[in-house]
Amino acid sequence: MNFLKYIPWVIIVLAVASLAIWQWRVATANENLLTTRTTELQAANLEIGRAHTQITDETIVHKIAMAELDEKLKAEIKKNNALVVMYASLEAKYNTIKKRAEGLAATVEALQNATTIADLPVGKLFYKKDDGTLSEVVKISWKQNDFRIDMEGDATPDGFTPEKTIKLKTSIAYALHQRFKVQVIETMLPNKVRNHYAKLWELDDKGNKVGELQLTDFQVLAGETFPSKMMWWDPKLDLMVGGVASTKLEGAFSFDVGVSFSAYGKTKDDITWRFFRVGIGSTRENLSFSVSPGAYNLGKNLPLVSNLWITPVVGYSLEWKTFYFGGGLSVVF
Repeated sequence: MNFLKYIPWVIIVLAVASLAIWQWRVATANENLLTTRTTELQAANLEIGRAHTQITDETIVHKIAMAELDEKLKAEIKKNNALVVMYASLEAKYNTIKKRAEGLAATVEALQNATTIADLPVGKLFYKKDDGTLSEVVKISWKQNDFRIDMEGDATPDGFTPEKTIKLKTSIAYALHQRFKVQVIETMLPNKVRNHYAKLWELDDKGNKVGELQLTDFQVLAGETFPSKMMWWDPKLDLMVGGVASTKLEGAFSFDVGVSFSAYGKTKDDITWRFFRVGIGSTRENLSFSVSPGAYNLGKNLPLVSNLWITPVVGYSLEWKTFYFGGGLSVVF
């Protein structure tokens, strides 16, 4: 019966449809999981210093950054025809407290009535009051407050130094509450050279810039986005056309649909090698089954295309009743 010769093609179509549906369901589940996981990983966690990271088009990053940067930095970027590919802005505060040293007496005023200089005690510091009496300076206290610091201190006279100057015992306490703003950008030149820039400012209590900090050291260590690695479970469907020859030296044009289970590359979408492929296809009018140890992505080295794989295969043909070898070009989905 003539319809029997279409059975291999019906089987191939059903196999392709089944594999495509299976792969689509797996890819959808992985994508949903990845989206959820990525959202969690890119959320801000200021306690450990993690930013809220947003991934968008580089032209948008450049536009936003150029609207925020100062004129000198903008001029540098424009002069080099550079593109801002990363822009980070952060604000931070620094609070600390230094408590007053313990063991100092509170301020006490001891009045000393004196009619002559000879009546004054040795090694004491006095000031003259409005009524003409002298008061011993037991402690000199002071305070200083601004948007950076709340500070207070005191000094207590403690005799004379050998150089005949007054010795002072001092004490100080402060609460530091500074705020800072930082801008960090990464630019890429037309020749792919990358540069990094940083600007740091001190802010007042209203968030206004009051002074730019001077950089004393700034080093950036950058690497490849993702190094190539082996991904043992990364199933992908592909379609292959090519030619095969049997062990009896009979040749034929072949059509094959297959699944490879492992990959080697930078990411799941940037693959150089695929491994452990099994396929089902047709040589002339009968089914054939094939296996392949691996496939190489020729498209990475060719213009205009990026997904074209050279795939050697070994298989068994139901038509020839024997094994065959060959290969072809495939497209991975």
